[in-house]
This record gives sequence, C-alpha cells and structure tokens, in this order.
Amino acid sequence: MFSSLLKQEIAFFDKTSTGELVNRLSSDAALLGRSVTENLSDGLRAVAQASVGVGMMFFVSPQLAMFVLSVVPPLAVIAVIYGRYLRKLTRMTQDSLAEATQLAEERIGNLRTVRAFGQELNETEKYRSKIGYILQLAKKEAVARAGFFGAVSI
Repeated sequence: MFSSLLKQEIAFFDKTSTGELVNRLSSDAALLGRSVTENLSDGLRAVAQASVGVGMMFFVSPQLAMFVLSVVPPLAVIAVIYGRYLRKLTRMTQDSLAEATQLAEERIGNLRTVRAFGQELNETEKYRSKIGYILQLAKKEAVARAGFFGAVSI
C-alpha cells in the first residue's frame, strides 16, 4: 500500500491529509498481521476438522452425509454475503477513524486559532461525535461477528 501511495498524483496529497494516510497505513499493517496469524491457524484447523468429520459421516451413513453436505452451498453463499457486509463495516470504521484522526490533527495543529475564537467546546463536541460514531460502528461489527460465529459454532 505504501508503494501505491508514493505513486499517486500530487493532487491526491492535497486532498487527503497526512494523518489520514498514516492512520490507514498503520491500521492496515496491524490488520494484515492479525489476519495472517489468526486466519491461517484457524483455516488449517477447520480444514482438518472438516475432512475428518466428512470422512466419519460417510463411514457411518453415506445417505445422511450427502443430505448434510447439500446444506453446504447455501451456507457458503451466506458466508460470502456476511464477509462483504463485515468488510463494508470495517472499511466504514477505518474511514471514520481516519476522519477523527484528521480532525484532531488539524485542531491541535491550529490550537491558537481555535482558542482565539473560543471554539474549544465546539471542537470537543465535533470530536466526541466522531468518536461516538466509531463506537457505534465497532459495536455493530462486534454484534455481526458474534452472531455469525455463534451461529456457525452451534
């Protein structure tokens, strides 16, 4: 992502603040690191469990195993839809976090102007509003993750 940032036109940097870009880079790096470690181990464990489970089902009752496996394609479609929804929520959370970071960076950088016009309370409320929205998105994401993984684990 960093190399693609460096290849952008100068107008892109005029429109997008440095704080927003740095925030995106750091959160993407953290997300990538977490995804690789968690998803790889979870994926390998799931493949092993599924393979052994399907083998045991066919050993016990091939007809029942075929019936149970017919349920897999609809569940896979639901999982893809859920993944897209979760990706959208994550992107919205990242965008909102970048906006809050940008707001804080601009206001702190121009603190003399904020104080000169007596806007401390107004700016505090703007920032509180942005953080509140981030919290709402995070709760929504947590509920979506918990609901899906809870249903899958049953």
